[in-house]
Amino acid sequence: MNIQAQTKKLNDLLFIGAVHGDESIGVDILKTIAKTRNDFDWIIGSPPALQLNQREFGGDLNRSAPGDITSNDYAKKRAAELITLSKKFRYTIDLHGSTQAVGIFIIITKLTAQNLRLATMLDVTRIVLWPALSSEMTGPLSEYFPCGVEIECGKKDNPAIQKDLQKILETFMNKLEEKETLDWKSALQKRKLYKQIGPIMHHEITSPKVLTEFKSTTISGKTISPVFIGSYTYSNIAAYALESITPQEALTLCI
Repeated sequence: MNIQAQTKKLNDLLFIGAVHGDESIGVDILKTIAKTRNDFDWIIGSPPALQLNQREFGGDLNRSAPGDITSNDYAKKRAAELITLSKKFRYTIDLHGSTQAVGIFIIITKLTAQNLRLATMLDVTRIVLWPALSSEMTGPLSEYFPCGVEIECGKKDNPAIQKDLQKILETFMNKLEEKETLDWKSALQKRKLYKQIGPIMHHEITSPKVLTEFKSTTISGKTISPVFIGSYTYSNIAAYALESITPQEALTLCI
């Protein structure tokens, strides 16, 4: 149930949708699921941005953490509110939508074993470790959740992606108790794991059209997989580069 309108006892699981207001996919699906079950809580990340159907309102909410509850800037204040709320839950999952055909994958911004475990409890094959390597990456909400990840989906307006995301969330909730008892390190062996290693700049390639989401390629002598190709039209970033890693490397990074 949407905790903005409820006073009942909170559940163990919190979903956040529309941290970016032009990414309504999470809100739409959560509204649908909430019609038939009440074993989770959810909240709209940025209600004014969602109403305006624009990415930001008063700043980029997913670059404003940990925020400041006393700030006059909407994004900073809202970030602090959401992070405080997340501390009441065992698991927090932040749902995002992309204009690019990225499929569905998990982003871990705080590299901890418990976040990696949570990622394996979701039926999502690709898991990306996404540390803040530079200033434009700092301030994601999920970095400050006690235990939480982001799920990225795209294309966000694709009905098949929407259907798949709903199935993933419902399966996760249906089997949560069972998944908590399973050997998550064994489950990790079945995932495709990546580490984000920085941006691919436009001058490094002839055109973003030569890249395909998650398809291995060689740039400047290094084998990488690109993601979010052409998403950063306001900058010189053509995409972000991912490096494939092994389960053991992921475990070493997520301590």
